[in-house]
Formats: sequence, C-alpha cells, structure tokens
Amino acid sequence: QDSTNGQAVFLDAVLLEKMFSNLISNAVKYSKPNTMVTITLEFAEKCLKITVKDEGIGLLKSSS
Repeated sequence: QDSTNGQAVFLDAVLLEKMFSNLISNAVKYSKPNTMVTITLEFAEKCLKITVKDEGIGLLKSSS
C-alpha cells in the first residue's frame, strides 16, 4: 500500500544501513550453524518489500 501518496520519501542512509546491519547480524547470530538466512526483495507498483528470514529461535509474542 502506497501511504506516501506519490510523494518522495527521504531516509537517513546511515540509520538505514545500521538497521539492515543489525537485522542481518541478529539473524545470523541467533540461527543455528549451517542454516540459511534468506534476504528477499520484492518490487510492487510503488513499494519495495524486504524480508529477512532465518531459522533462529524467533521472538516471543510479548517481545514483538
């Protein structure tokens, strides 16, 4: 869903890099050895969906 109404979105490149770095390093850190961490990019009309999937222990519902 395009919530920007066609407007540009400006992001802080340093914070965006830190976010992805943290997300991916946690996926690797909490996964068992020799398991996959999959990063998927999906392009839709005006959206980019980024998914990081791992085989780690996950979060408790109360943590998310």
